[in-house]
Amino acid sequence: MDTSNQALRILGWAEFIAHPSRLHAIFSNTRAGELIYDGNHVINLTQTTSIEDVEVNVYKDNIVLTTKTQNQLALVHDMFFQRMLLLRITIDHTEISSKYSVETVSIVEDDFAVLLNGQHPSIRQQIKSGFQASMHYLNRNQKFCLELDLSELLLDWYMEVRDAITSCDDIHSVKSKRTRLCVTNHTLYNHSLDCSPKWILFLCICWILFVPCYRLYRKLTCADIRIKLKCDVTCATYYIQNEATR
Repeated sequence: MDTSNQALRILGWAEFIAHPSRLHAIFSNTRAGELIYDGNHVINLTQTTSIEDVEVNVYKDNIVLTTKTQNQLALVHDMFFQRMLLLRITIDHTEISSKYSVETVSIVEDDFAVLLNGQHPSIRQQIKSGFQASMHYLNRNQKFCLELDLSELLLDWYMEVRDAITSCDDIHSVKSKRTRLCVTNHTLYNHSLDCSPKWILFLCICWILFVPCYRLYRKLTCADIRIKLKCDVTCATYYIQNEATR
């Protein structure tokens, strides 16, 4: 199978470490389990590091590339468009076995290796305008934050796979970590303040007063460029483990 023409491939993290070539033929490992790959074709964004002159920080929920200069932003642009990006994402899955009972609750944390192919036409078309806007703001000495969000795409894929092995009576709650790629010369947008029923219900007055002020402040101090990536997701394995077998 030609994996170079696929926009996004995903594989369970444990399986990736044991058999890295299943994600892509460019990966292999040593007898000691050390991952081997060609850095000219893959950017490893699974841990905090620095790539040439660009600082990369991997936090609980986001992956952040800090670009203060035009050269740094141009370097990140080239990385995203000319190489594949390796991510380690986490999906927290809470499941109640039946909507008629709350006695059986399972909480599962799944780690996946994700390979995003920036050379794929469907990816390039979506992120091109984001980088153009980022360079525009940087050239004007303005603050910006480009956010490439895989959250919705990967959560939809995850739940579609899970539906094949769980009952229709099950109640699910899922959330993702490290599924946002952020390129910025400023700070990140605070998504914990996104409109949510629980915010309005439990913190009504605080939400009404604080959140609009934050959003106005953010709009005045930083240009937020948000792109929800959409593409075909290719699962590198047919084996997705059921919670009952863990």
